[in-house]
Parts: sequence; C-alpha cells; structure tokens
Amino acid sequence: MKQILVYLLAALLFSGCVASTPTKTQSELENLSFMDTSVFDQNLSESMSADTENINVAITGPVSINQIPKRLGKWLSMVVDKQGRVNVEPKTNTKVLGAVLGLLPTAYSFLKEEWSYGSVVNYNATIFYEPETGLIKKVVFTKRRDAQDFATD
Repeated sequence: MKQILVYLLAALLFSGCVASTPTKTQSELENLSFMDTSVFDQNLSESMSADTENINVAITGPVSINQIPKRLGKWLSMVVDKQGRVNVEPKTNTKVLGAVLGLLPTAYSFLKEEWSYGSVVNYNATIFYEPETGLIKKVVFTKRRDAQDFATD
C-alpha cells in the first residue's frame, strides 16, 4: 500500500512538471496578424478549427490588392475551391463587392496541402483595402451560415 502511494505521489509530481500547451483566448483566435511564415498558417488553421465566428487578419506591411502574397492567396483560393465567397470591399463607407478570382493564384497543387486548409470549407473571406492606394488593410474570414451542411456531408 505504501509503495502504491509513493508511485501515485511521484506520478503527480512528474505530471506537474510536464509543459502544457497554453490555450489561446477568444481574442487571440479572432485577431491574427499576417506574416508570410508557416506560423500564420498554423494560427489561422487553429482559429478555424476552433469554430471561431470571425477571424480578423491584420495586414501590417504594404500589400497591394493586385499582389497578394502567395501564402494568403492560397487561403483565399481554398475558400473559393470549397464553394465559399471572397469579396473585396474598399475600406470606406462605400461598399463595392466583387469576386477576386482573377487576383488569386490558381495554379497550386492543393491535394498535398488539403489537411492544412481543411477548416476553410466553413468560411468566406472579405478583403478590405484602401481604394486610393489599392493596399490591403485586413482580411476577415467569416463563418459560413451553411457550414453545418458541409459538416454533415
């Protein structure tokens, strides 16, 4: 009996030493900054897998609407590939919607990367940009209302 108690106590002590992955707050899941690294892919995928309603991606450097970085373009292309919508809206009071299919890279081999972008099936995206300069200010991935239809397929 004494030996079992010692093992139990040792297990408790060791389990306290194991580093646990901190859980992200709702704000961390909803607000991301774009950086052209795999960390961005991981963070966006994690936010989508957590079923986050709106994911705001801040663009911190000058990114033109006509020169979307490949990494961000892949995510937007996947939204379209999964029958979602990508809209473009000037960041003013005037709202102009349009498809950006012609702006997005389309020649990617997504089969190899399907697992990374799997959660995008539940999202649409809106690109907000400055109409005077064409620079992207942010991208918002929004949970699709018909997402439940895809989850049950």
